[in-house]
Amino acid sequence: IAERGGDPDTVLPGDVLRYRLYFRNLFPAALPLMELRERVPAGYVYVAGFARSNPEGMTITYSIDGGATYDEQPMIAVAHDTAQSLAPAPPRLYNVIRFRAPGAVPRGARVTVEFRIRAVGDSTGSE
Repeated sequence: IAERGGDPDTVLPGDVLRYRLYFRNLFPAALPLMELRERVPAGYVYVAGFARSNPEGMTITYSIDGGATYDEQPMIAVAHDTAQSLAPAPPRLYNVIRFRAPGAVPRGARVTVEFRIRAVGDSTGSE
């Protein structure tokens, strides 16, 4: 939004927003599994290639069915004349993004994950 010189409280179609989630393990021991999931809001699409984690090494997977299943590259059925085949789902169909730590998260550890979304159509929203 700042790049287009606009009002930061108004989102226009085509604007790209950055979602950043923070987690800190405040439990008295390490967490054996940590997973963060975030829905892509209605009126927005995921911007391919912009999911990141800190520390690096988290597994990032995507859902196109509201979180029922996840994959690093979700697939969709594509109809042909007399048959169907599978093809990679376009990122605009991703509706939930999941970040999973590769191992235990130590006590006191901080984790940051982020991804970008773009406003589409006539929808407007706020950050």
